[in-house]
Amino acid sequence: MLIATGDLTAPNVIQSLVAVGTLLMAITTAWAVKASNKIGNETERLATQTKRSVDLAEKELKLVERQVALGTEQLDASRKALLRSSRPLIVNVPLDTFFTREVPPRTDRGLIEILMSPEAFLVVVPIRNIGSGAAVIADALLETPSGKRRCNPSNLIVAQNELSVLTFDVKRQDLDAKPENLDGSKNAVVGSWIRVEVTYSDNAGSQSLRTILHIPYDNLQMQYFVRQVTIGEEVEGGTYPTLVTAQV
Repeated sequence: MLIATGDLTAPNVIQSLVAVGTLLMAITTAWAVKASNKIGNETERLATQTKRSVDLAEKELKLVERQVALGTEQLDASRKALLRSSRPLIVNVPLDTFFTREVPPRTDRGLIEILMSPEAFLVVVPIRNIGSGAAVIADALLETPSGKRRCNPSNLIVAQNELSVLTFDVKRQDLDAKPENLDGSKNAVVGSWIRVEVTYSDNAGSQSLRTILHIPYDNLQMQYFVRQVTIGEEVEGGTYPTLVTAQV
């Protein structure tokens, strides 16, 4: 029997195997490059998608922050409006103001009284609450050129449109003291001021205010009146920046 055979010598076999291996390597390399390109494209797509997601998340975060800020502003505005709706305001009592509870009504209700004796003065200062809520008085001071005096008001809680009377027991020399100028010389008593300082809050104690009544004083006067009213609200640090100043 005859069997057909090719050229199967060793060199030819080796060359054939090398060729086949090279072809397989080329195919594998091409597949790897294609797969790598596919992975690269997928990675780029995922990166782009991730960036879009991050950008969207940042936009949503900024939107939430704006909504929170707006909500905080609205809450703060609501809180201030609520406080204003119950804010007391202590001021002087003007002359020629009639109060129906008194029969007959008095026209001298706003008069500052200074009752003199050989040793002391009684300084009587009426105040009223024109705010929208009750005033709870925490402190009342009368300041003269020589110092301060404290008093107990007739009413510690002053309802809206109600009065309280501050009575200060002051030594005669306190009012007659001559304040010093910057150069050390003494002023005459004429032209001095008495300051009445009232610190108070609303019923809840959530807002603290201070009213200062400026009363011109000299030892020749027969009647005394408030000429200026200054109102301040307490802020952090215990100071009272001015809200309003009015000439009376």
